[in-house]
Amino acid sequence: MQSDQGPNSNRRSKERVVIPADTPVFLEVSFDELPAKLLVEDLSVGGALLMCPDIAETLDVGQCIPSVLVLPSGRVRVDATVRWRLWPRVGIQFEGISSEDEKRIAQLIESLCVRT
Repeated sequence: MQSDQGPNSNRRSKERVVIPADTPVFLEVSFDELPAKLLVEDLSVGGALLMCPDIAETLDVGQCIPSVLVLPSGRVRVDATVRWRLWPRVGIQFEGISSEDEKRIAQLIESLCVRT
């Protein structure tokens, strides 16, 4: 059995912002050909914290999940690599993201920072 890693085991290189309830962001994934929308709790250009109690324990650290990040401004295709899991949350790192899509994520983060 694989041991879970805590959220501090692989420190992220970019700070994250909490996603407010009135600006939901989701990660769309497919497990066993069934679509799922995972709620993003906080977000950075490099990754996210997901709230996913139904599937958190089925994900493996290091697993790469082809995904779509659903932002208020549109959709961004990413490969999400699981960095840690601690039920019901999972920390992911974005891979294979274009510089244009990084800018879209950064714009959302900036707009959320201005609101607080």
